[in-house]
Amino acid sequence: MIPYILHVALLISICLLFYKIFLQRETFYKLNRLILLTCLALSFALPLITIPEAWTLRAGPDTAAIKTEAQQAPQMDAVIKAQVQKQVLDAQKQVQAQTISKAKQVKTQSVATAIAPAKTQAAPVVIAKDQPTIVEQA
Repeated sequence: MIPYILHVALLISICLLFYKIFLQRETFYKLNRLILLTCLALSFALPLITIPEAWTLRAGPDTAAIKTEAQQAPQMDAVIKAQVQKQVLDAQKQVQAQTISKAKQVKTQSVATAIAPAKTQAAPVVIAKDQPTIVEQA
C-alpha cells in the first residue's frame, strides 16, 4: 500500500510541476481544468498497471541468477580445467614412478639371477676308487 501511495504522490508532483511551468499563465481555463483532472486520474490509475519485465530496466531475481551463473561459467571452466590438468600430471608422475620401480626390480632380479648361479655352483667332485666318497652340498 505504501509503494502505491508514494507512486501516486510522485505522479501528482510531476503533474503539478508541469502545470506550474507550462499552463499557469494560460487563459484557456477549460483546457487547464481538463488537463489537471486527467493528470489526477492518471496519477491514481498508472501505479495499478503492471509493466512487462521485458520493458523494465530492473533485473528480476531469476534473470539476475542466470546472469551470475553465466558470468561464473568461464571461471568455473578455468578451475575445472586446472584441476583436470593437475590430475593428469599426478597420474603421469605415478606412471613414471611405477615404471622406474619396475625397472629397478627387473635390474635387481637380473643381477640376483646372475650372481645366484655363481654361488650355487659346486666344485667338481673327484671320486677316487680307493677313498670314501664325500660330497658337499651347497
